[in-house]
Formats: sequence, C-alpha cells, structure tokens
Amino acid sequence: MNFNYEAEAVAYTKIYEVADDYDVVLLAPQISYMLPQIQKMLEQQIVLTIPAKIFGTYDVAAIFSSNRLCSSK
Repeated sequence: MNFNYEAEAVAYTKIYEVADDYDVVLLAPQISYMLPQIQKMLEQQIVLTIPAKIFGTYDVAAIFSSNRLCSSK
C-alpha cells in the first residue's frame, strides 16, 4: 500500500493544540473513552479510535485501510 499521510503522536493533553493541523484524529485505545468529548470539541475533524488489536500490533496499514476510516470521509 502506498499512502501519502502525515501522522503525529501527541499526549492527549495536547490534542486540542494540534488537531487543527489535521483532518483526522485517531485516538489510542487507552483514551477511547474520551471519544464523545473529543468529537464534540473537534467538530471540524474526523475523530476515531484505533482498535486495540491494530494498536497493539502496530499495524499502521490496517488503520488506514479500515472501512471505518475510509467511509467516514
């Protein structure tokens, strides 16, 4: 797969500072409980959670090829 995406990992305390620079915000499983709150604050971005299995195996291609991400655009 050949993707042309830029990603940045940041602490959850900095999400609101950097979110405007991105179209999609992906949340790690350990902060997925914050999804409703973050979606409400970041209405202009797509906010999704990374499934634990994908996060745990660091399968980056699976993140970007998932139907959830593609259908949310």
